[in-house]
Amino acid sequence: MVAGVMVSLTTTPAMAAELESTAASSPEFTLDSIESAVAASNGLERSAAGGLEAALTTAVSQKGTEAFVDRSLTFADNESSHALSAVGQGFVDLSWADIPGNDGYVISRDGEQIATTESTSFRDPGASVSAHEYHISTTAAKPKSDWRPDEAEAVDAGSAPPRSGYNWILFTQPLSPGAKVTDLAASVMTQTLATGASRILWSTFIASQYVDAPAIGCEYGTGYRFLGDNRSWIVPGQFTPGPYRVYTKAAVWWSHPAGAQMVGTDAGIGTTHVVNSSGTIIASRTATDWSAQTVPMSTENQVSMDIRTSFQARNPFCSSGSIAGNYNATLTRAGSYAIGGEHRGAPNHEIYVYAESGLGTGPISTPSTAYRREVVDFSCLIGIACPLQSIISQGSY
Repeated sequence: MVAGVMVSLTTTPAMAAELESTAASSPEFTLDSIESAVAASNGLERSAAGGLEAALTTAVSQKGTEAFVDRSLTFADNESSHALSAVGQGFVDLSWADIPGNDGYVISRDGEQIATTESTSFRDPGASVSAHEYHISTTAAKPKSDWRPDEAEAVDAGSAPPRSGYNWILFTQPLSPGAKVTDLAASVMTQTLATGASRILWSTFIASQYVDAPAIGCEYGTGYRFLGDNRSWIVPGQFTPGPYRVYTKAAVWWSHPAGAQMVGTDAGIGTTHVVNSSGTIIASRTATDWSAQTVPMSTENQVSMDIRTSFQARNPFCSSGSIAGNYNATLTRAGSYAIGGEHRGAPNHEIYVYAESGLGTGPISTPSTAYRREVVDFSCLIGIACPLQSIISQGSY
């Protein structure tokens, strides 16, 4: 149920012709028709839950077909993020925003491509009796204002203009044969209301025990080392965060009290230790010139939220360079996310998304591993130019 991240796709004409044949019937629930379809369902039972009843609701098409609709993403301020799914007896309808300059849309179910289409909607017949994860992907020309410096240089050197893609993720719940769409709506609503907060944890760490100090640029050079964190990736099933260089924890409080902030952040920075050739710590400092913040990027509601997180922190023993990164993320209370951003090429970076019950005081869901990237080059930390690493991730939590 999310959009706005880059993808790279190739489909041969023969494959496209074969995949298009799967779209046997036309969808009845689309972004264009959904308002009237929801209005037509006033005879069906609904739950009232502070805005969620409009996002997770029942609908009736012009043909009289009933469906449960998840249109959480239509509440996003960014219209290119808009998409919905509708589950009825014997079908799943998908609909998404039109992206100008696209090369068509590729549709995948549970990781397998099932269709391509020039339309902005699709019906998957007979797929409603199981839970499914759908990807709708396309590529489009990237606006010149969004080109990175290296992309602009490549174009100046004769390369084709860069392309950015959009990728919607839509998760559908099963509707058993003979079951009522109102029962499905009530079940999904109950699950969604159990999410009091959604969080994104971004942790950076040095996996090794030591890192050699650079020859220049720092107070301690050749013959000295910096103490690492000596750990591997966080294990989502256990989810015990280990030592870190910098971490940020962005939160969206879906059930925040009146007058309280809906979006917040918690952040921390680790102490930097210098060791000599025998491994003895001879100096320790914590950076004083570091910052981290998370800000809302869309209007507050209890359905979806766009946020932006950024941070930077300099090694307190070095004159330049830093750990730095940023991302834009879309979170839905129903359990989907999309993250897009970039960071410097050192140290290791890991991002996890999870839900908490209550107001962030209850149990957490098993965190979803959204992103991992090993260090590219430690020289990135002392100001030597190196390419930024892109964060591209979407999924459920």
